[in-house]
Amino acid sequence: MGLLPCGLVYAMLAVVATLPHPLLSASGMVVFGLGTLPALIAVLLSDSSMSALPRGAAGELEPGPGEGAAACRGPRAGPRRRTGI
Repeated sequence: MGLLPCGLVYAMLAVVATLPHPLLSASGMVVFGLGTLPALIAVLLSDSSMSALPRGAAGELEPGPGEGAAACRGPRAGPRRRTGI
């Protein structure tokens, strides 16, 4: 799904690097990889189900019933207010 490792992969690499034998380190990374498969599959399946959502002509999500067009645009961009910090 992606080639850039996340922080959890680097953390696990640091853990398995301290193991006494290279085969233990390799098996630790294999087990870690197998442990992440359910989450990766869930993201893959949710991504494919998200493509079935109704989209407008510009490819943007359409508002649902009772929602105005502003619901799709998100927060308004405006001048920043200074806080008293």
